[in-house]
Amino acid sequence: MDDSPQATTIRTGDRAYDEVMATSTGRSLLATIVGWIVVALVVWFLFGWVLAALRAVLRIIVILVVIGALAALYFKLRGDD
Repeated sequence: MDDSPQATTIRTGDRAYDEVMATSTGRSLLATIVGWIVVALVVWFLFGWVLAALRAVLRIIVILVVIGALAALYFKLRGDD
């Protein structure tokens, strides 16, 4: 049997005990929500960094291809003289 405060649902009539139980459950829910927000922010930033890195690599590839095409066109046109 689980004796943790979250598993206890019996109200004893003891106001101090009942308030501790309600506060504990509320804090547990709030901790879960805050934890998921932290996870979401970490994923958001990591995903952003990964996308930024991929965009930088793609940009470098495009620049090299354009420079190569322009150089090939230059040497082709220059050779006709």
